Amino acid sequence: MRASLASQNVVIAANVLNPSLFTPNWLVRHGIVAEDDILPGIIVTDALAQVPTSRFSLLVLPQQLQFIPPSDAAVPDLLESALGRLIDLVPHTPFLAVGLNFHWHLDAGGEPMTAASRRLFGRADAPVYRHFADADAQFGAYLSRDVAHGARLKLDIKPALLRDAEGNNVHRLLFAFNFHKAVGGDNAAGLVREILAGWAEFDSLARTILADLGEAE
Repeated sequence: MRASLASQNVVIAANVLNPSLFTPNWLVRHGIVAEDDILPGIIVTDALAQVPTSRFSLLVLPQQLQFIPPSDAAVPDLLESALGRLIDLVPHTPFLAVGLNFHWHLDAGGEPMTAASRRLFGRADAPVYRHFADADAQFGAYLSRDVAHGARLKLDIKPALLRDAEGNNVHRLLFAFNFHKAVGGDNAAGLVREILAGWAEFDSLARTILADLGEAE
């Protein structure tokens, strides 16, 4: 089995955000991104701000901010220099929660997904599973536990039929790791930054879990 990173992002929820504030000029003026890094596809309205850059993509809605680093980025440094800086500029925003997300695809190799998912997640001794005894059944799982920095790991695993780069249908197991922490009060921005500082630790934990199943790349 081999796991590959499909996407990663940070999602910050808030009571009220003002998308129209997050213009390219505002980001450049405050040193969050250089003017040369801004890419085409910018949308800034009262209801939505979408700013793609060569270093990250930023999406802001009235109640959510999404920061998307590329898979090959030095993410901890990028979070400190870009997203952390942005949070410092809006310290009185009523932040509610922060989530660090890592989405992985697991290739079962030559093993059929029906067999692989049953071997990993099927349970013949659980009552509901007797309804999924047929050979075409597929299985997944939901697991959660408390982790470092007061965050909770929520891991959702499910089979999916995807298309590869050549347009072929491929069966994969999707692993969605969400490291979530509710925040609030006068130190909400500080709590968000604490979770951001744990990126490398959370990333390592996700990779450790995947390493028990196969090679992570």
